[in-house]
This record gives sequence, C-alpha cells and structure tokens, in this order.
Amino acid sequence: MTSREDFIKKLQATFRVEAAEGITNLTANLIELEQELTEVRRSELIETSFREAHSLKGASRAVNETIIEKICQAMESVFSGLKHKTLTYDSRLFDVFHRALNAISNVLNDSGNQHSDYITGMVNGVLEDLLNAETGNINQIKAPAVEKAETIAESPRLAPEVNSAPGRQAETVRISIEKLNDLYFQAEELIEFKQTFSHLKGGLQNLAIKLQSWKQESSAEQNSEWTVSLVKSMEEDLEILRKTMVRESYNSGVKIESLLDEVKKIMSLPFSTILDGFSKSARDLSRDQGKEVMVQISGGDIEIDRRILEEIGNPLNHIVRNCIDHGIEKPADRTGRGKPAQGTIRLSVDRMENNRVEIIIADDGSGVDLEKLRTKYIRQENLSEEEAEKISESVLLDYTFKSGVSTGEMITDISGRGLGLAIVREKIEQLGGSVTIDTKRDQGTEFHIQVPLSMATFRGVRIQVGEREFIMPTGKIEKGLRLEKAAVKTIENKATIVYHGEILPLVCLADVIGVPYKESSDNYIQILVMGSLGKRIGFSVDAIIDEEVVQLKKFNAQLKRVRNIAGATVLGSGKVVPVLNVSDLLKSALKESGGNDRNRLVVTEHKKKSILVVEDSITSRMLLKNILETAGYSVSTAIDGIEGYTKLKEYPADLVVSDIDMPRMNGIDMTSKIRSDRSLGEIPIVLVTSLSRREDRERGMEAGASAYIVKSNFDQSNLLEVIERLIG
Repeated sequence: MTSREDFIKKLQATFRVEAAEGITNLTANLIELEQELTEVRRSELIETSFREAHSLKGASRAVNETIIEKICQAMESVFSGLKHKTLTYDSRLFDVFHRALNAISNVLNDSGNQHSDYITGMVNGVLEDLLNAETGNINQIKAPAVEKAETIAESPRLAPEVNSAPGRQAETVRISIEKLNDLYFQAEELIEFKQTFSHLKGGLQNLAIKLQSWKQESSAEQNSEWTVSLVKSMEEDLEILRKTMVRESYNSGVKIESLLDEVKKIMSLPFSTILDGFSKSARDLSRDQGKEVMVQISGGDIEIDRRILEEIGNPLNHIVRNCIDHGIEKPADRTGRGKPAQGTIRLSVDRMENNRVEIIIADDGSGVDLEKLRTKYIRQENLSEEEAEKISESVLLDYTFKSGVSTGEMITDISGRGLGLAIVREKIEQLGGSVTIDTKRDQGTEFHIQVPLSMATFRGVRIQVGEREFIMPTGKIEKGLRLEKAAVKTIENKATIVYHGEILPLVCLADVIGVPYKESSDNYIQILVMGSLGKRIGFSVDAIIDEEVVQLKKFNAQLKRVRNIAGATVLGSGKVVPVLNVSDLLKSALKESGGNDRNRLVVTEHKKKSILVVEDSITSRMLLKNILETAGYSVSTAIDGIEGYTKLKEYPADLVVSDIDMPRMNGIDMTSKIRSDRSLGEIPIVLVTSLSRREDRERGMEAGASAYIVKSNFDQSNLLEVIERLIG
C-alpha cells in the first residue's frame, strides 16, 4: 500500500468517526425539537443542527462521499428555511430528517462503490422529500414507513478528553481501541504481582516466627558461640528482608491500584454513548406501530467500563423496544383509560456504593398480564391445581425471563418468540449483574438492572470440590449452609433439603462439573444455595475455604466455551483456579435433579411434523420446501389460498406457512377461513410476506396469524426458530 493510499484509508476512518458523532448529535437535536420548547431553545437547536449538517457536508466532500454530501446539502437547506422562518414546523419534516440520517448510516455501512438498489431507492426518496420540504411542498412528501439504519461500526465516542477547562472546548486525542485494550490488559496483569507480594510477605513472616521458635527451644541447650552468632545474623538479615518486603509490597500495591484506576478512566465511557441512540430507536419503532412515545434519560454522564457498555447496549435496547411493543398502548387506548396519548419510558442510571450501577427502565403502559402469564406457566410446567394455587407474583414475573415465554399474541420480527428477555438475563448475568421486573396492571412495568462498573475484578468464594479448588462468584450465591447429613432427605429418589420452609433439590457439585467425588467421614455437609427463574437449588461442596477479590481471565479461542467454566484466576500463590459459570451450573443441575419432565431423557419414536407451504411463486415455494425438509419436516405445497385450504381439510398439517399476496384467495382470507373452521382452528399459521407496513401486520393479527415474517428480513434460521417455537 502506497503512502497516498494509507493516508486516504486513515482519512476515511476519521470521517466515519466524525460522521457517527454528527449523526448522534443531529438525532439528539431532532428528538428534543419535537418536544414542547421555548422559542429561544428551539432557535438554538436549529442553529446547531444547521451547523452540524454543514460540517458533515464539508467532511463528506473531503473524502468524496458525494451521496452523503447531497443529503447533507439538502438537510442544510431545510434547516436554513426553519432558521430564517421561511418554513413552518410540521411533524412530517422530522420524519424526513430521521429518514435522511438513516440513509446516511446505511450508505456508510454499504461497502463498495456500487450501492444496493434498496439504499439507492432510499437515498433518492429522501432527496426528493427534502426538496419538497425545502420548497414548502409538505403535502408532496411521500412519508413511507421509517427505514431501519445499520449501526456504524466505530464507536462515536472513543476519544479521551484531556486539558478540558470550563468555557473551553476540550482537546482530544484519538487512540485506537486495540492499543487501549493492550494497555488495560497489561495494567490488570499487575494485580497478580500485588497478590504475589502479599503471599511472599506472609511466607516471610511465618519463616521469622518459626526461626524465633527454634531459637527459643534451643536456648536451653549447649550451643557454640558460632551457632548463636549465626542464628542472630540470620535473624537480623531476615528481619531486614521482611521489612523491605512489607514496604515494597505496600508501595507496589499503591502504584498498581493507581495505575489501574487511571487506565480504567481512559477505558471508561459515559452511559450516554449508548443511551443517546435509544430515543431515536424508540421514535422509529413507535411511529411504525402507530404509537406516541417519549424517552426520558437521566444519569447518562455516569462512566463505566467500555467492555461492559458494549455488552449491555443490546439488552437495554431490547427492553426499551419491549416496553414499546408490549407495554405502551396506542393513543386511543391510552386516552380511553384516562392517560396522556403519549406514553413515557423512563431510563435512569444511578451509581451504587458497592462499585456497581443500577439501571431502571420503566414505562407507564398496560403492565404485564399476570393472568395470561399464569395460564402459560401452568400449561408449560404441567402443574397440578394445588401447585398452581401456590404460584406467587414474584415467581410469575421471574418466569418471563425463561426462554420460550412470551405474552405476545403473534410472532413478528420484533417480538413474540419468548427469547428476548431470556437472552437479556443471560447477558447481564454473564457480566456479573442481575435483572428483576416489577409491574402494576394498567400502570406500567419496571426493569431493575445491576451491573459492576468494571470487569477487572470481582469477589468470589473459593471452594473445594473433590481434590480441586474452584471460584464461585459471590453475587450468585444466596446462602452458604452447614447442615448435618441427617438433614438431607430423599424424595422420589432425589436428594433434598429444607430451606426457609421450602423443599430444595440437592445436587452434588462434583457430579455436575465431572470431578471425582471425595468421601468424607464428617457428619456435616457444606451447601451453597443458588437460584434462577424462581427455582432454588442446593449444591453440596467438600469445603468453603475463603472469600477473596480475584481477576477473571477468559480462555483463548480453543477453550472459549468450556461448559460450566467461565474462565480462570491466578491466586497470590501462583495457583491457577477455574472460575465457575453459574448459568451453566444451574442448567446442568436442573437436569441432574430431574427438575422437570423435559429435562429427562426419554427415548421415543419420533414422527416428523407436517407443514403445508402455500405460495404462488414457484421459486419461493421450492426454497421454503427445501429449507423445511432439510430441517426434518414433512412438507406439502399449494399454489394459493383455495388449494391450501382444500388440502388442509383433506390432510390436516401441524403448521401452515403462507404468503399473503396470492391469486384467487390471499393469505389473510385463507387464515380467516382456517380460524373459522372448528376442526382446523388451532393450527399455527406463519405468514411470510413482502408486505411490511404496520397495517398489514395488524390485518394478519386480526385474521389470526401466529407469526408474521417480512421477506426483507427473512433468514432461514429465523423461520425455523419460529416454527420450533410454535410446534416444537
């Protein structure tokens, strides 16, 4: 690569970061401009937006991004009209602005010189609408559904601020993430030296004590003057060495902690880095669903380890989208219940005392339908009437985090699969955090999330299992118990204990993680009580040794996913100890304890599930048939709704996959006809269609579709996942 090519590559990388910052700033301005503001504040926002569009236009021209330059030029002209009051405010203007920013994001992420037809069409539509807005032809704006924007790969705020002072723009230096990661990891490695110093210090102190004891015991004996002199000399040297070690241990500890704290500051980013985009995401989704939603954010200036921030962004965004999709009602429904037409989602971040942060996401929507959830819980867990009566609200709410649980009536590209919250909890727990939910009918739902500020260290309990030692994260342990072996009872050939009046399954941790069991003559047993999804489990261990602060080291690629093990840590003695993965342990323990029938191994003859594919396009029909047969299903086909319904009457299938737009009888009418047929009405129906408007999805839901998949978002794994969810 020539120096010229290298320079252009660096220039384009810099532009991408600058463009991301510009999009973030413009989005925040547009979201605020749609609120009720004073004339002064509105003028300020228009002015800054005008300048932001102008700057982005100049930057795009410098790197020959002509499409982005044209969009920014058109946006600048509209902002100019608002600034000079030649244009009046209209909600359609903001729709166009947001679509323009989405178009810029997609252009940035569309590799190659030739952009896809989808992006080219989007850009042309945006430019046409911006021209209509500039010339005052608001009614000519087409205002299609809001297009989705891809996330720009580079983080918009990875530039540490230096020499910042009030009233002065902060100077920044851009440092590559790779270099920062290397620096951070090296600083974390120093923790081992601190622990080693502490271990050596203790060893020297013990040696000094032993030497003193030997000296005292031998004082009564006849010793030569040389022996006494030698012992005294050794004692003096050892004391000097001990004092030096104590001093250096303290000094190195202070320096290492100071270095680590400084590097943490460099690697920390404010929550606003990810939260700023939530308002736009919420706006786009709510508009697409015909709802009005405002997102209120507080605590965005609190900083946290960038690695945690990167991992938690998607779970938080999923919860916000969940609040819009399941919680916030449509304006007419809200006003009918005496609520404002516009729903509110409150997202707050607060720093806690134990080096953790709490994130609260709350909506003022309809709340979780506990009765519907109770019915699903009873059915899926095969509970008796007596057991069903004992289900508490907390157990039901915790159940929402279980994979496959959803209160949505229809599966769409947004929700209904019952996977989202399960993944949210799994991701947060992997970070060493926790998530709970609280709800009130017709008042709203709150999610409480706690995560650590840093991934560098955590508190863990060192335990012995067989002849091996392990670390169990303290935050996952509900209680440590020491019980007499006689307290362990056998119920249905399963070991159990009584804990707070509740019968808990007891699992031998050695059996779960596959290490040899160590026999003990002790009459007592050590137990760690842990829980998930409203179920507690006791793990028996050979010994609970100590609690200490440790550093988690992830495995390399070859050992990236070792079941039940999250990584390892190095103790001060230099001993490597595995760190247990609590989520895996709980899953393994449920199987070990026979937690429910689905975890037991049952050998039966498996009959293929049958699927009817109704599609008028022969290409799409054959594609779907091939995908489903490869996945192990028995597949028949029909070319339209009439043939599909006729075949279904003659040979009922386990599930129907259908297009909507077909001759003679479309998919919507066929769905309605099937639902009105008493013998066929319970068959799940999946609509796979190119129709993506909100109105089309609502028609599908009203007709009785079980799932709605848009072909533009089609992915065969997505289809198979939906089918698995519906018929297993």
